[in-house]
Amino acid sequence: MFHKKFFHIQNIGLLHNKKNLLIFALCVIGSLAIGFVLFSKHPSSQASLLTYCISAHQPGSKGHYHAKISITQDNEPITIPARIGIVKQCIHPIHTHDTSGIIHIDYPTYKEFNLGDFFDMMGYVFDDQQIGSIKKSDRYSFKILVNGREARANYRNVTIHKDDSIQLLISSK
Repeated sequence: MFHKKFFHIQNIGLLHNKKNLLIFALCVIGSLAIGFVLFSKHPSSQASLLTYCISAHQPGSKGHYHAKISITQDNEPITIPARIGIVKQCIHPIHTHDTSGIIHIDYPTYKEFNLGDFFDMMGYVFDDQQIGSIKKSDRYSFKILVNGREARANYRNVTIHKDDSIQLLISSK
């Protein structure tokens, strides 16, 4: 009899443990999923891209593309600095290699970047009222052309697409 009662208690305990095991497994899977989202090695915000380093160029990936940017002030070209977004052994997802004005985008997956990201990487103020140290005023006007079409407002949010030609025109009034 003792043996039967023991076996009966074991069965109830086993069923109870299976239920607990299932609940525990679901909790672990849920925790891992939340941890992956919160602590993924890819930055979760645009601001954190300024500190994110890519491991290598990603040629052929959907996250690898280029655009061309030029800045002129009163029809005189302003040189785009080389090595924007490249510091020692760290290459940030949005960067330049030389002074050609080619913006390189390298990210493991496709991600949209905008002009605000590029100027943040340069460390320059950039919005509808100011480009670098030049403020829009009675003295200066700004115009941004993307592939020949004028971007009318919210310059920071102008998205950089593959093969875009972006012109920032600063003119004295």
